[in-house]
Amino acid sequence: MASLIASLQNYFRKRRNGRLSGLIDLLARRLNRPVRILDVGGRPVFWETVETSNIEEITLVNIEAVDLSGKETRFPMEALNANALDLSKFAGGKFDLVVSNSVIEHLGSWSNIKLCAREMRSVADCGYVQTPSFWFPVEQHFMIPVFHWLPNQLRVILLPYLPRAGYEDAKSLDCARDYIEEINLLTGREMAFLFPDARIDREKLLFFTKSYVAVWDAAA
Repeated sequence: MASLIASLQNYFRKRRNGRLSGLIDLLARRLNRPVRILDVGGRPVFWETVETSNIEEITLVNIEAVDLSGKETRFPMEALNANALDLSKFAGGKFDLVVSNSVIEHLGSWSNIKLCAREMRSVADCGYVQTPSFWFPVEQHFMIPVFHWLPNQLRVILLPYLPRAGYEDAKSLDCARDYIEEINLLTGREMAFLFPDARIDREKLLFFTKSYVAVWDAAA
């Protein structure tokens, strides 16, 4: 089961990143140069399946900067520490594209999610923000069917006892509550509210929306 899930995740990641590659290539043709990218909450592994030669540099920003020392990456990268709730130091036109993959749902509260969305919209005229869908029947962090549709208090009680993919340290009420309060999966309507000028793409598996991708381009 775990190998099937991993295969499906890799398939969707490659397909999704193919669309991201197309956006980067389109932007590079318009600018007539390679693209400068700000990746909010990113890791080098995400970029391994992005097939393009039109990237000048990727700046990874995380609360704790990613250690890139001794690592070979497909594209020039730098890693900086910053909070997704305050990206003001990256404003001013330095970046052509802001990218964020499965990050915005980890901010703990709706007010934080709104602030992060506003900050990402402010740092670049083009953006690509992906997040798992609340309406997909398998919770995509713990890989537990319908778990995210249960009341929070019940999820806190159950999480330490349920088999899960990752989050192995959620063996106590304290850890379980931290994770339950941290992760807030979003709906399509919420994504449209957060990114009012964006196109919201829906990634489908059978009849269900697996994830949403907000794509905006102020010059389009």
